[in-house]
Amino acid sequence: MDAKRRRLVVGSMSVPLALTVRQGGATAKSSAALCLYRDAQRGENSPKPKPILPSDTDDWMRGQVDVHELYVYSGSSWKKQSGQYYLGTDNTTYWQLTTDSSGNETAVKSSYTKNNCRTGSSPIGKRQMLVYVQDSGTEPIKVGYGVEKNYGGTITSSCWTSLKPIKS
Repeated sequence: MDAKRRRLVVGSMSVPLALTVRQGGATAKSSAALCLYRDAQRGENSPKPKPILPSDTDDWMRGQVDVHELYVYSGSSWKKQSGQYYLGTDNTTYWQLTTDSSGNETAVKSSYTKNNCRTGSSPIGKRQMLVYVQDSGTEPIKVGYGVEKNYGGTITSSCWTSLKPIKS
């Protein structure tokens, strides 16, 4: 029996063996596709929210405001004021972006208006804010702004975060 086994092993070595190894790119593509498939399945199987009725309107939306530096005329020249400001929903009053004692970003109504100051030639930046709106029947009316910590939260349950984990 030992001689038969030896001949079988020696005989199989004379025939070339073809080994199949999967390519790394194909594995990565199939892994990403599987992640997207699982994500879609999770979306289909999750509890569905109740339908929104016309009477259930959303009062908040995300919007962008221009952030400015303000200048006040004092004596014979324009003096730059400290801080960063954005124009409120009344299109007259400027609000100052500031940080409260807990370290949270907030906005405080300032005494500056379009009538007693001016902005620089262009905004120094843009800021994403929550905008509180009221329904006027034809078009929503902006009523106020809300500041979010770190410009709002991030979505963490996606395929991207499995590749690039969020560091806390």
